[in-house]
Amino acid sequence: MVVDSVEFCDWCEIVLFYVSIIGICLSIVGLVLTIAYDIAISLLPSKKTIKQSGMLERYSKMSKEYLKIITAWCFSLLVMNCVYIAFSFFKFDETDISDSQRASCITIGVLLHYFLLSSFCFSFCITLVQLIIVYKSFKVFRFILLKSLIFSFGVPLIPVAIVIGISREAYIHPNNYCWLHSMFAIFGALLPIAMILLINLVLFVMIGLSHSNIIKKRNKYLHKKETIDEKGVKKEIILILTCFVSTGLTWLFGFLVTIPAEGDWIYARFVYGLIFCLLNATQGFQIFFTYFIISKRRRKLIEEKLKIQLEQLKKKLQKPKNKISCT
Repeated sequence: MVVDSVEFCDWCEIVLFYVSIIGICLSIVGLVLTIAYDIAISLLPSKKTIKQSGMLERYSKMSKEYLKIITAWCFSLLVMNCVYIAFSFFKFDETDISDSQRASCITIGVLLHYFLLSSFCFSFCITLVQLIIVYKSFKVFRFILLKSLIFSFGVPLIPVAIVIGISREAYIHPNNYCWLHSMFAIFGALLPIAMILLINLVLFVMIGLSHSNIIKKRNKYLHKKETIDEKGVKKEIILILTCFVSTGLTWLFGFLVTIPAEGDWIYARFVYGLIFCLLNATQGFQIFFTYFIISKRRRKLIEEKLKIQLEQLKKKLQKPKNKISCT
């Protein structure tokens, strides 16, 4: 999708198409559930806790804003996936395309371009905040949600506006689909994505090294039998790996697909394309699995809030019984 002239065998293209559509449907379900969970956590009542003040209150607020950034990222991915479904099924004939079809095609291309870049910008913000939390654990940063929203929804407007300003027809591909072509695809999508992926890779390495140093320092103060916190380490590693897969490793296979191939090597390109489709299309489900299924704390939190809500509903539904006395 990002670049031109990527050819597969006929049955390969059919397999990749259906894998993408099924994966995107799973992704949409995962993203909707993740967004619904975050909204439920914000709206449902919770147990009364001791009011925090000072540093603890500001840190708690920063943590909540971080979770809202993830929610905004999920929203961006959700819109992108929905637009991609329209992109997959929208067909036109370049020799006989009406004005309405041309306008629809440009709209699909613009939205797909914008939300693709927006989702990568959000992934950068999430990675950067993770790094800040690791390196500056006792420092509170204000307005991280507002800054992330401005960056992730504002920066993608620049390449999209430049492409539209040069030529709106850039979103009408000669191969009859609604996406950038030629140099517009390279400088408008491929180059920005590659830059964000490279920065994310550096940040992930820094996060991983920092985590390992923290674990080593912590284990120095524990007894030999307690030196390895297996569950904690596994969760940290799974979280880091999942984030890397969602934001970086997926597109590594996407770039491998663009390498020219002939003869039997075209099947190697098909394998790269299949891995890319599986990882990229199921990104929303990966996020839901990591941030909800694996996290026991988040599951307990939603269970507690639902129990409180049910108790309140029971109290409202229960009407006081009036005793009838005979005199």
